[in-house]
Amino acid sequence: MIRSFKKFADYINSYRKKRDDITCSLNPIIEKNNCKKILEVGCNVRPVCNKNNIKSKSFILHGIDPELNIDLSVAKTKFDYFEITDLESYETSEKYDLILLNMVLEHIKDNKKSFKKLSSLISENGIIVCHQPSNLHPFSIINRVLSHKLKEKVLKIFLPWSKKGARGWKSYYDRCNYFGFKKLCEINQLEIINERFNYNAAHYFSFFPPLFLIIVLYEEFIKLLNIKLLCSDFYLEIAHKNRNKLS
Repeated sequence: MIRSFKKFADYINSYRKKRDDITCSLNPIIEKNNCKKILEVGCNVRPVCNKNNIKSKSFILHGIDPELNIDLSVAKTKFDYFEITDLESYETSEKYDLILLNMVLEHIKDNKKSFKKLSSLISENGIIVCHQPSNLHPFSIINRVLSHKLKEKVLKIFLPWSKKGARGWKSYYDRCNYFGFKKLCEINQLEIINERFNYNAAHYFSFFPPLFLIIVLYEEFIKLLNIKLLCSDFYLEIAHKNRNKLS
């Protein structure tokens, strides 16, 4: 029955704006900024930036992820360098032209530390690209309220089709909204140079059509009013404040 409800939800969502894919932004960013050295954070062994979907083949790709069970033999085939570590603990003398974080920062307990680290890792003209859920969307609020173990059980029952990424890692959502990240940028002498907002995460409520429709109406209302703080997820491109002066 739940899967039938999902078909109904998919039908409704087929008429709504779909979530932007972070990969659609990579080619123009890499070409425009001549990115030679790229770091993907929290990518496991599935980089969104890979030789198959990027026109330029001349970049060097580094990856980091804290998952201890990663098969390093597989990682070595996908990256020029890979290390099992979290962002805050990553130590390197490298400076990156592009740093990618796709649905990562909500899993970090203290994003004040993560932004400080990111600021130290990008080159003078580098770009940080992050795509994150907003901590004030109804699903994110529930995700924070429930304990991690209970959340896993609930999602496994009500969202049997969801991938591990929807339930496999603990979420903190620390300062994880547009204005929270904007403040962290200011603290670390960074600025947002491009932004996009999505207002469609109702699929998390597909298991109960009445609730799903309420969330759809809520999201469309928020979108109409362009309330960035209450979006479902957001995409940011971030750079050093003095980037233009250095170019």
